[in-house]
Amino acid sequence: MLAYKVTPQEFQQIVTSSDVIYNTTTFCELNKKKVDYIDYLIVKKDESPRFAVIFGVKDSQASCPFSAPFGTLLPLKKSSSVENYDDALSAIDIYASDMGLKKIFFRIPPIFYEVNALTALVSSLFRHGYEVHDVDVNYAFNLYDVYENYDSIIHYNAKKNLRIALKSNLELQICNNEEDIISAYNIIAQNRSCKGYPLRMTQDQVLETLSVVAHDVFIVQHEGQGIASAIVYHVNDKIAQVIYWGDIPGVTHLKSINYLAYQLIQYYGAKGCQYLDIGPSTENSIPNYGLCDFKESIGCERSLKFAMEKCI
Repeated sequence: MLAYKVTPQEFQQIVTSSDVIYNTTTFCELNKKKVDYIDYLIVKKDESPRFAVIFGVKDSQASCPFSAPFGTLLPLKKSSSVENYDDALSAIDIYASDMGLKKIFFRIPPIFYEVNALTALVSSLFRHGYEVHDVDVNYAFNLYDVYENYDSIIHYNAKKNLRIALKSNLELQICNNEEDIISAYNIIAQNRSCKGYPLRMTQDQVLETLSVVAHDVFIVQHEGQGIASAIVYHVNDKIAQVIYWGDIPGVTHLKSINYLAYQLIQYYGAKGCQYLDIGPSTENSIPNYGLCDFKESIGCERSLKFAMEKCI
């Protein structure tokens, strides 16, 4: 196989569909200022395109993704064998050597996004000399399981908290304008500031991203005040991803996050989504035990999310 660079327009013509919004030229072009340049690569066998990948290159490191929760090597054929993945990574090695790169980095989606493809990719990366940089524990609701059976799946304390929330006169607002979206963002900012967590996207960056990504934004209202919010991307037709969620200080007794989780399950379950991804509860592989316990208590499943790198 041979890896070769193409223009964003050529990439779009070859990669006519993507299972993940982060693997699209539209999303990557929005964030291109964060790297020195972007390489859109097609890996072909003979004259047949077999794989595609987008690297952001900065300081001689090629990263997939370069500004997203994850990215991947995209198979362009429905049945790509483990040998095909091996051949594709060998072609990418030659590309990296020819370009004088010092390192290649992959942060791939949680395994549940595409079990067969991602299992083959992790295996091939490992055997091609990639070292494990991080193994994060990701959490998601399997909506096919929890949508109509939520009360029987969640833990006792989560049931109790949901009962409190449902008696607290909370209401879910779907944000339909920029002013409401900014209000939702400000709730998240208060939450992160109170807990000492980083908020990696500015308000302007969030608004720019929402202009190119299908999304939903929600606010939980209590007596006319927004007390919790969530920003959700439609990663693909079957998976929605909570990018940010949180409540403001001083309202934990209302259990607004339990309420928000329940309402999001109902909302996306009714739309026929299979998963609601609410992200990792680890930072650089180190778990936040309280966050792990909370996500498990409200019905989430665990899944591994690998980051792997290779020095050239």
